[in-house]
Amino acid sequence: KATIKLSHDGLRGDGDLEYLTSVSKSDDFIFYPDSVNGIAQDFNIAKQQSPTEYPPVTGKDVRVHWEPKQDHFYAYKIENPFDVYEGEVTHHGGLDLSPKGLDGFGNLDFADSYMRSDRFNFKYRDFHADSADFKLKGTSENADAFKTKNVQMDIDLDERKGRFKSNTGGDFVDFPVNQYICYIDEFVWNIDAKDIDVVSEGEGSRYVSTNPKQDSLEWKSPLAKFDLNNFIISAEKVDHIDVADAIIYPDSGKVTIRQSAKMDPLEDSKIIANRITKFHTFYESYINVLGKYNYNARGKYDYEDVTGAKQLIDFSTIGVDSAKQTFAVGQITEEAAFTLSPNFDYKGKAKLFASQEFLTYDGSTRIKHDCPGITRDWLAFEADIDPTNIYIPIPDDPKDASGKPMSSGVVISKDSTVVYPTFLSKKKGAKDIDIVAASGYLHFDNESQEYRISNKEKLEGQVVGGNYVSLINECIARGQGKLNMGMDFGQVELTPLGTVEHNMNNDSTKFNLYLGVDFFFNDECLRIMADKVVNHFPPLDAVFYGTEYEKALIEMIGKEQTTKLIQELNLYGTFKKFPKELQRTMFLSDVELAWNPETGSYRYKGFIGISSVGKYQVNKMVYGLVELKKKRNGDELSIYFEPSDDSWFYFNYKRGMLGAFSSHDDFNAVIRDTKDDKRTKKAEKGKPKITYVLSTAIQRRNFVRSFED
Repeated sequence: KATIKLSHDGLRGDGDLEYLTSVSKSDDFIFYPDSVNGIAQDFNIAKQQSPTEYPPVTGKDVRVHWEPKQDHFYAYKIENPFDVYEGEVTHHGGLDLSPKGLDGFGNLDFADSYMRSDRFNFKYRDFHADSADFKLKGTSENADAFKTKNVQMDIDLDERKGRFKSNTGGDFVDFPVNQYICYIDEFVWNIDAKDIDVVSEGEGSRYVSTNPKQDSLEWKSPLAKFDLNNFIISAEKVDHIDVADAIIYPDSGKVTIRQSAKMDPLEDSKIIANRITKFHTFYESYINVLGKYNYNARGKYDYEDVTGAKQLIDFSTIGVDSAKQTFAVGQITEEAAFTLSPNFDYKGKAKLFASQEFLTYDGSTRIKHDCPGITRDWLAFEADIDPTNIYIPIPDDPKDASGKPMSSGVVISKDSTVVYPTFLSKKKGAKDIDIVAASGYLHFDNESQEYRISNKEKLEGQVVGGNYVSLINECIARGQGKLNMGMDFGQVELTPLGTVEHNMNNDSTKFNLYLGVDFFFNDECLRIMADKVVNHFPPLDAVFYGTEYEKALIEMIGKEQTTKLIQELNLYGTFKKFPKELQRTMFLSDVELAWNPETGSYRYKGFIGISSVGKYQVNKMVYGLVELKKKRNGDELSIYFEPSDDSWFYFNYKRGMLGAFSSHDDFNAVIRDTKDDKRTKKAEKGKPKITYVLSTAIQRRNFVRSFED
């Protein structure tokens, strides 16, 4: 029963007010000429499917406003929200009921979601908004699991799905619990399954981490699902992720993001580093992506040698350094039988730096040979290695893997008469003397099938200074450069330059030397000897401009000056100005010494080139004998020249005494007539004094005959 009263308070009434499918029950309606206002203690809209769709709505203590002429009925929440769809939706705000349908504005609570819009449109079993803000609840009242703004929204209560579409195409959705945002066009909320499907075209939507420790890490996926129960983003078809300088390719294309932006490890995945050079590829990798500039991993890597053969390196540590560059460290064991090439074994660390094309090896290498007397030891080194052109650094004091000294060259024993080769191996005795040794780089020359050690310029074929040693497959060790004959001749100083070769097959050693011999002697005797050799008939000119001679000059005076001097020799047969660096008591060429283990000496018999005598250029070939003898009581040096049967010169040094004798009386007379004190030079620089004396014809004869046996 309803009543209407007119008084100074206006036209008022109580009871039920019916409009379309709604009923408003109030104890005080106020009627105006164009509208009705009131507080409805009960408000109901009956559901209707046709002709116009209306959902079921109930409300308590609702402010109502009816405009009959406009044909709109408004209801506003005061304290209690509206119940829409029989308890499924709670509406905080206002409703606009008309013959066209039911609209609303304000906030909605529905299935753990929060929605806000200036205009909702409610149908019989679905509702829509052209522009709405949408949130899904998180782990606490103050945390959201998912939220976005300004999206077109359609909620189907029977299908139990919500469809959302960005109004601008550039808006993002926020995953606060996961600390991620996603730039998205469309997504579908599976209401009962409590997850969200994110689907986009092309390479996909852009996902960006908002975790401050991850520096806005981002990646793209065309297909993803957000699990609202566990707060997990499961993305698929992720092509790659850029991290630091690397490109990471998830093997399955799947990326999983958990709370606080924690990404599940990527298994069996690929890493390319860096993005510009793409020098390096890791595969079957286990990767932890930690941020835009940080990740760690372990993975496999193929080392490809010069033949194209591939070998596996397991990098147990892959990460990012302070320069945001990918690095990796792996350990190669001896059991792995790893080779840098068919000619070099390797064990130790392999280091990778993304900006560098070649790996850095910090470990030990071993050459491959089966030569008797040379052990196959491990050389310690650290260097970048180009697999197609391997150069391994050799310091002046190479060490093996355990830190013990190594040697490469030809060696003479300190306390015995043994000459033997080494090549990246240990000496037989720690005090044994290197006749020749080299440093710089170790290289294997495929054409000659030999290992070589020298400076890089010489290894590349340039004619430059620097010692050189090699070992060929036929078990022959060679050396070239500045040699050390391993003997002590007091103040007689030798400058041996040239080549030495030790053949392990017959245990023989031979030399081809440009030999400087410098000692205290009479200048007039040197003039006489130079004059006799130069003017002796018939003269045999030495070929002083050969390759070995040129190499010897380079070792002494450098390439530039050598080139000039060789040109002078070719043009004039002599130097225009004799360089001081070449002035010795005598400089000999083509001295082809051979080690004689029976006599414990280096010996040569044959033609010898005399380049100079003192300050005099000679440049002649003469017959001669040379012996350098190693003796426990003092090493001995003997040199004999015989330009002809009736012209010869003999020199012998041992234990501080230098004897000289000649077939020329004027040479002998000068020595004989020189006072004793003028024929002696005092000890200096730790060397004993030296005295030159006149030797005898018998000594000369015995020396010559020793070569006839």
